[in-house]
Amino acid sequence: MLDPLYDDRKSSFHCLSGDGKLSLAGKLAYIGFVTLEFQLNRDRSLNWPVEYYSPELNVERLTYTFGDHLLTVSPSRALCYDFLLHHARTFLGNRPAVIDLGCGNGSYSRHLRKLVEFASYQGLDILRRSDWEKHAADDVAFATAVLGKDVIDVDGRNAVFSQSVLEHVEHDREIFRRFRSTGPVTLKHLHLMPATRSWYDYRFHGYRRYGPVELNRLLNDPGFFNVRIFALGNWLSRTYYRPLKGRRAKFGDVGVKGRKALESYNKSLSPLENLARRRDELIATEISDVSFFAIAFEQRLG
Repeated sequence: MLDPLYDDRKSSFHCLSGDGKLSLAGKLAYIGFVTLEFQLNRDRSLNWPVEYYSPELNVERLTYTFGDHLLTVSPSRALCYDFLLHHARTFLGNRPAVIDLGCGNGSYSRHLRKLVEFASYQGLDILRRSDWEKHAADDVAFATAVLGKDVIDVDGRNAVFSQSVLEHVEHDREIFRRFRSTGPVTLKHLHLMPATRSWYDYRFHGYRRYGPVELNRLLNDPGFFNVRIFALGNWLSRTYYRPLKGRRAKFGDVGVKGRKALESYNKSLSPLENLARRRDELIATEISDVSFFAIAFEQRLG
């Protein structure tokens, strides 16, 4: 029997996005959704083992690969880059034909070229971007698509990637059901998305954050196999987001330990360097403390 709280096309009950400007009533409704999101995920577990990621955060190697802008990105984004540096090839394969869902300005065409030496790259986004022209090449192309609504042709493709995109798509489960091919295809997937606790960093953002409830629903597809879930970041990475935005640690999330952690924050160093100094303390010990997820799986079509 279907749960009336949920639409089968999406992993969450949310019907309101925080990406646009919200009225006061809209903000209150969104906060209500977030509160319910926390309650539904309380004491829930994943249907697959979770692997708590231990970052390396080699500052020199990260900035060499991705550029100096990495010195000042948010801690969650830095951890995502670190994960990609070490595991993109593991899950997307060597020289894959990649589709990048929600590619934005196309910068990941440069990053993925370095990480996996792709055979070809197809970036998809809801809006055409002016930067696409400078990234375009014989093996790099871009097109517009409405994820969750438009059919996506995957003929000749074998890998699918997204970074902080699925939370912005209302019907996120529907994305994977709208892949089409003329014959049998196996796709390797790697997606990075914010966890429930990321609310304390990003606030009004997307349709949802992902906890066990949302991940279990998202990945409940008979075509998915070899599912692996990695947990990135914890209370300390969220604490170190505060000075980046000129904020103090908020009691509701990181509490006294967060405020004490900020005492060791060295303002003469970059945010990435501060994070790297405490890399060994950035590993969550329970699912409720995670800041971001990386999920990898394979999908059979046809």
